[in-house]
Amino acid sequence: MSATLARLDAFNAAWRARLCAGTAQVRIEGRPLDHPPGLHSACADALVTSLGYQAIGGNWELLDAEAEPDGPRSARAALVEAFARQMVFAHEPWLGEADALSMGEDLLSCFDPAPARS
Repeated sequence: MSATLARLDAFNAAWRARLCAGTAQVRIEGRPLDHPPGLHSACADALVTSLGYQAIGGNWELLDAEAEPDGPRSARAALVEAFARQMVFAHEPWLGEADALSMGEDLLSCFDPAPARS
């Protein structure tokens, strides 16, 4: 198992119960990339279609994992927006802003920030 997949397993163990509490169901999946890994959207489509979901091609958004929450294309801001409040009942809290940011930091720390090289 790669170090990244081991970190994802640890993240899943730490956050799964909290993410799936109440009416939510979060699925965390990961697997090794092909070498060379190719375009991010192709990698994402290969993963989601293998899980039975629809490919979305160029609609995958490449977020900046290094950007601060108020920066453009910030992965942290996207994760906080997605997990702070329930998706269907947006006025209802899910993780709350502080815990959503903490969860996002933990998730982003699972990945090597350096681009994959062949």
